[in-house]
Amino acid sequence: MNRHQHSLDGKTWVDCTAKVGDCGYRQHRVLFQDEVAQPSLGERAAQWLEEVAALVREKNKAYGDSLGSPLRVFSKADPLELILARMDDKLSRISRGSAAGEDAVKDLVGYIALAVSQGWKP
Repeated sequence: MNRHQHSLDGKTWVDCTAKVGDCGYRQHRVLFQDEVAQPSLGERAAQWLEEVAALVREKNKAYGDSLGSPLRVFSKADPLELILARMDDKLSRISRGSAAGEDAVKDLVGYIALAVSQGWKP
């Protein structure tokens, strides 16, 4: 089955098969947006958290385990203190609205996950 979707007035999604006609298809099955199953709030939150997890993995791959096993060239703080300091930095950027192209909220949630994995009990 060929599937083609487009919107009409931002309200209608059209599922088409058998190519012919104006949109190139016939046998339209029209579904209004309220008829299309939407993921639940919990599912949308879980999807967002999966994005945060992917970001944590991506940064860990790019930077190595720099928070869990820091080089200690200048700072002698333990890993949890380093993570908490970065959380402070993210909160500062969020409060000032100066995230500089990054998603500071996702970063903050990622740092919270790292802190909890280091034994932090908020």
